[in-house]
Amino acid sequence: MNKLTLILATCVLAACKQTAPAPAPTESAAPTPAATATTADMSGTYDFDYQGKPRVSVIKPDGTYEDTEDGKVVESGTWAMKDGKVCFDDKKDPELCWITTEPDADGKFTATSVDGKTVLQITRRKA
Repeated sequence: MNKLTLILATCVLAACKQTAPAPAPTESAAPTPAATATTADMSGTYDFDYQGKPRVSVIKPDGTYEDTEDGKVVESGTWAMKDGKVCFDDKKDPELCWITTEPDADGKFTATSVDGKTVLQITRRKA
């Protein structure tokens, strides 16, 4: 009974205190999704390395995309924004969605696959 009283008293005291600020995010935390993006916001040309090779992705406002390596198309299909994630469907593989962070001043951001297995450092080309 004393343990229960101690636990309840601790809870009551904790409830009376002001809420402490949230702890700073750690490097191991999941990425914070970028603000809700529109099709026009996402359209553009992006550079990144995929499996050790430089790749260029062109995201088009019509909902299609095309990835190239060494100037050759290696993947193409459709893309869409779904629940704050950008999702790609190349028709050969299951649709893959990514959580992206806000770009920095240089247009660099991180994209993490929803399963957390793949993290890409991406740079959007300036127009």
